[in-house]
Amino acid sequence: MEILQFSFALEEDLKVVGINTSMVDYKLAWLMNQRLHFEFVRQGDIVRNGGHHAFFYYKPGENSNIYNLISNYADGHVFLDKMKPRVDYFLIIKEDISEEQLQSIISKVRSISGVNYAFLLDLEMDKRMDQTLETIELHENDQMKKLNDRRTLEYAKRQAAQKQEERKRQSSPSL
Repeated sequence: MEILQFSFALEEDLKVVGINTSMVDYKLAWLMNQRLHFEFVRQGDIVRNGGHHAFFYYKPGENSNIYNLISNYADGHVFLDKMKPRVDYFLIIKEDISEEQLQSIISKVRSISGVNYAFLLDLEMDKRMDQTLETIELHENDQMKKLNDRRTLEYAKRQAAQKQEERKRQSSPSL
């Protein structure tokens, strides 16, 4: 019997900011939207070991960074435990970002009332980070596929409704 192995390569242009706060996920996302001028949208939660970890997604447009905000703690479950200092949320920034932009984002997150600290995580420090980031990446891909499928379905429904309306106009006698 052949065993198939899945190999996953993490993006090289990836930064992870650890955030410590006692805020609930939707409040933190809302405040980050205000402070950073983001538009985080909550997608389906990441379900892992019985915990439902909040997953927020933001992509400002083509050829731009992708931002994820993920709760580390959920329903008594944790993605990465025993992190020092404690990390309640991960802000993942994908694609190339200048050091100046990165520091500006971290500074703005730190300035949010209720955020105790925010700092750039060393991805090499904790070997478990690779597995966590892989889980998050696969979840994001799944959520974007579902979103794209919904958009495609909505488009097809609009097209069918337009065609039906056009047939009605063509079949009705003009006065």
